[in-house]
Amino acid sequence: MFWETPIDSVPVGYTALVERCGLRVLPHHRGSYIATKGTARELKDGRVVLRPGFADPASMDVIEHLTFSLKHDGVNLAILVAIFEAIDASAFESALATALAAKPNGIYLRRLWFLYEWLTGRSTPAANSTAKYVPLLDPDIYVTGPERASSRHRVMNNLLGERAFCPMVRKTAALDAHTSEGLHQALTNIVSQYDPALFLRAISYLYTKETKSSYAIEHEQPSKSREERFVRLLRGVHDIEPWSEDGLALLQGQIVEPRYAEQGFRALQNYVGQSIGRTRQYVHFVPPKPEDVRDLMHGWLETATLLMGSSTDPVVIAACLSFGFVFIHPFVDGNGRLHRLLIHHILARRGVTPEGLVAPVSAVMLANRAAYDTALETFSKPLLELVDYDMSEDGSLTVNGSTASYYRYIDFSDIVPALYDWLERAIRDDLIGELDFLVGVERTRQAMRGIVDMPDRDADLFIKLCLQNGGRISATKRSSQFGLLNDEEIEQLEKSVQENMPARTISRA
Repeated sequence: MFWETPIDSVPVGYTALVERCGLRVLPHHRGSYIATKGTARELKDGRVVLRPGFADPASMDVIEHLTFSLKHDGVNLAILVAIFEAIDASAFESALATALAAKPNGIYLRRLWFLYEWLTGRSTPAANSTAKYVPLLDPDIYVTGPERASSRHRVMNNLLGERAFCPMVRKTAALDAHTSEGLHQALTNIVSQYDPALFLRAISYLYTKETKSSYAIEHEQPSKSREERFVRLLRGVHDIEPWSEDGLALLQGQIVEPRYAEQGFRALQNYVGQSIGRTRQYVHFVPPKPEDVRDLMHGWLETATLLMGSSTDPVVIAACLSFGFVFIHPFVDGNGRLHRLLIHHILARRGVTPEGLVAPVSAVMLANRAAYDTALETFSKPLLELVDYDMSEDGSLTVNGSTASYYRYIDFSDIVPALYDWLERAIRDDLIGELDFLVGVERTRQAMRGIVDMPDRDADLFIKLCLQNGGRISATKRSSQFGLLNDEEIEQLEKSVQENMPARTISRA
């Protein structure tokens, strides 16, 4: 006789262990499966069909919980670290060795064994495995990194990072809809389809737009000299070297006001927030404690070396490294602009963006600020529920307790497709849009010359004023700016603008 129960009614796996150990973890790291000992488990319309007596998570030991979790909830490094820190290590290691001796070929047991030793740096008394190699992550479920064989466990480590910083990305329908090859092909086609001189004019404008947008996201307006420095960085983004503390500090010094340039990773606690009244601060994001930054960034740099030399999807790499960087926030100032510069560097170095071309992703982030903030909040918002901090009257913040593990194993599954979407919009709306605008201007000028051979300056002003006023010149501007033209000429010139300029550039006045 079978009976049914909702799939999330009996906590087990990661969820049960989190509750039993009294842990606090990021909400999106929580599982929601039901344990069923043996094989008496079916899933029907979101409900688990069980035989009586099979749903008894309280009787499962830690190893049974963990192997079940690995099988049904997947690999969750953040929770595993928290569990391994909470349990009795000696007792667990002994039990794991016993379980491996009884079932030496167990796939999930060997994965658990590898993860325990890899994450903790400890060694269990189990003998080296002689079983067939198995991948740590299922490539049908996860985006994987380069394979590194662990002969002791006979496990192929295909994680995206190293122990001190290891991003996770699950494959989703949203991610499957995009490819970096598609982005590269779209950009390559653009280069070949437009006049080179026109293309250079568009790119020059977009470098400046991307620079201003990246500063505007931080609510800053750079001086002309700082703007020019950032434009130079973008133009040479393929050749910058950000993969060391010195390299990152050098870039930070070129982005911020010179007095706030830093020689290395921060030694102060920073945060992202805003003042409310005289004494209150509204905190949006709390980065790691300063004593944790160097270890986290060394892990980030190790993972960057691993991924940049791999065949992993370049947009996945760009998302994990750039957003991982801004979540660690290794400098007091300039982190956001560096984070977005890293996106450009990674895409250029990995060949997605042809040399000399920029996809103005910051401009899209600025125009779609709510979506950008949502991506950041997939990590920052739940993190605030876990981090305990004190705020002094002078606005300085102190983080209490141990928090480093929260920043090591971040899930980027939602951020990767969001970055893909912004890049595609940057190509479609900003890059192609600017090129089409310039093509329209050239065609309009040519048509206008057939009506009135006016100076280029006057022609450009006529086009600009038409675009701002629904394709027509206002009566006021006719008399003040174009008094030398008669009504018939004005009407024909307006028609040339309406017919040759892209429709979306003409305002609805």
